[in-house]
Amino acid sequence: FQVIQHKLADMEIGLEVAQWLTYKAALEFDKKELDPKPLLVAQIEVGKRMAWVVDEALQIFGGYGYIAEQEIEHFYRDAWAIRSLLGTEEELRDLISQQILGKGR
Repeated sequence: FQVIQHKLADMEIGLEVAQWLTYKAALEFDKKELDPKPLLVAQIEVGKRMAWVVDEALQIFGGYGYIAEQEIEHFYRDAWAIRSLLGTEEELRDLISQQILGKGR
């Protein structure tokens, strides 16, 4: 039981981090001079954390998590669809490195 509790705590931490990265990206987006780096970081991390949390939930629920009537199955499909829309991690990392090196502006 403690293993599941710790897994749930880690999942909550992952969601909190994703939420704060999203807030930071939104604040950056509202600025007049947009720095795309926080947006790119949020795209990578939020996508990864979202998929990881869903995978952990599937581990907890086992085969029942894959049943179409379960919400987890819908979250699973949504997580992977959103992640594929954000671009590959490699592409996003390339864009971040270009920003760091000053080539992206």
